Amino acid sequence: MGLLFIMPVSEKETDRVSISDNSGSPPTVTLKSYGLPLIFWAYCLGIFITLVVMYTAASDPLTKLGNNGDIYSSLIYYAVWLTFTAIPLTLTMALFYEKSLIKSGLSLSIKHKVMGIPFFWRKLALQSSDSFIVEHYMDTPNIARKKQVAEFRAFQNQGHFVLKAHLKNGKLLLIDRHGRKADLKKIAALLSKY
Repeated sequence: MGLLFIMPVSEKETDRVSISDNSGSPPTVTLKSYGLPLIFWAYCLGIFITLVVMYTAASDPLTKLGNNGDIYSSLIYYAVWLTFTAIPLTLTMALFYEKSLIKSGLSLSIKHKVMGIPFFWRKLALQSSDSFIVEHYMDTPNIARKKQVAEFRAFQNQGHFVLKAHLKNGKLLLIDRHGRKADLKKIAALLSKY
């Protein structure tokens, strides 16, 4: 999610980074992802307006289709209503999504929340306090990347970078991803500090 939901990279970002000093135990750092930029809110508003227009145009024929009694008509009716409810729900969840990384000593928790309600929480045990690595990842290079022609350099698939952590059980787990390697290294350094 790090390509859309950016994580803070410095302790100076006090609205997104909180550090608690627990007496008797290691300090805890919490990194909370930033929300989507305002342009996504504008896109969402445009999609909602389009859905309202589509609903007003299709509600009467859909009601007739649902009352038809035919199994195929009912199937189409429910599929369209499911679409009309799933699209706004999914978009709203994406706009109010937040990812948190909570690190204290060898413990790392990854929490995913929508509208402040946690829906997925994973607690991990790290090999060491600084067991984070940053790697380059490219799914598939495109034609411009394969040919290496100077005129096509701007069109090359550059891939992205991933932040991974070595767990106590020997596994390597993806923590975050980003387009900039320097930002992931700063996140890794910030997490390793606590």
